Amino acid sequence: MLALLGAASQAQSLFSVAGENSGFGGLVDLHDDGNPAHSQYTDGEFAGSADAAAEYGVLHAYAHAKNLGNGKYSFATATSRFSDELILQKGVGGPAGNTGYFIPTFTIDGTMQKDFGGFPWAGIRYWSDNLYHSGDFAVSSGKHTYTGNFAIPFTYGVAFDFSAQLTAQVVFSGGAYGEGICDFAHTARFTSFDVLDTDGNRINSYSLTSASGTHYGSPVPEPCSLVALATGAVGLLRRKRPTFRK
Repeated sequence: MLALLGAASQAQSLFSVAGENSGFGGLVDLHDDGNPAHSQYTDGEFAGSADAAAEYGVLHAYAHAKNLGNGKYSFATATSRFSDELILQKGVGGPAGNTGYFIPTFTIDGTMQKDFGGFPWAGIRYWSDNLYHSGDFAVSSGKHTYTGNFAIPFTYGVAFDFSAQLTAQVVFSGGAYGEGICDFAHTARFTSFDVLDTDGNRINSYSLTSASGTHYGSPVPEPCSLVALATGAVGLLRRKRPTFRK
């Protein structure tokens, strides 16, 4: 399961952490100042490296580890995260209602390689308050591509948070012999968004600002899929929302 690291989301923040542990020792490098994290650790039977970096709207994570069979649970892992606060304002001729749905689209693609006991895994999760969406990939080698979106309810003129986290890791359970690479270093991006009214109609007259000052992408998703997404979100929001630590 992809854990949410660090404290609760601030109005804007960047976070990255990279580390390895051979079961006998390890290293970790953590930054919450926007700088990338890098860690590399080697002992007699284990070698691992990890890199993570976060930008607003773009996340990077890379992990590589090799175990010669030391009998210990060991791993290399990298996690990056951004949190931002967004405000939507009505434009000229905007909708009559004061609420709607903000629909971000996040795209991730990368590669994994495994040899014998290495277990590469990557996961993306993005959320607003307790409404969240996630996708993950595990074990299989080759290229992996994932695109996901979800509907965030909002009120015009009222700030709401938007956060995303990417993790890449290679794990050896029981110290198994092998090697693994999980390379999602250049690929996780907040690619686009759309704005709908509460009936699922696309809104074109609005302005979007962020606490970080980032100018996020232009809307591009297909209207038919967005209407279905917003309609489903109405029922979803009436159910109990899941909670988890941030």
